Amino acid sequence: MTHSRSEVLPAVSVPLLVDTAFVEDLRYQMESCWRDLAVAESRGYPQKQIDRLYDTYLLAFRAYDAAAERLALFTTPQA
Repeated sequence: MTHSRSEVLPAVSVPLLVDTAFVEDLRYQMESCWRDLAVAESRGYPQKQIDRLYDTYLLAFRAYDAAAERLALFTTPQA
């Protein structure tokens, strides 16, 4: 799939303090978005709809990644 649009995705917002349950919820949402995208592609959905699902997946991935980094920052002992 090619995704070359000039549009910029909005920034994700993650709370300053996150816990493991919050990060796991975001991981589940991200995986759900990925499955939706895979199903849409396999069923031949219109490209416009696939692009929207891809954008949704990217936002979910960025939110998960930011939260996981923040969790690691606050749970990893500093040397």
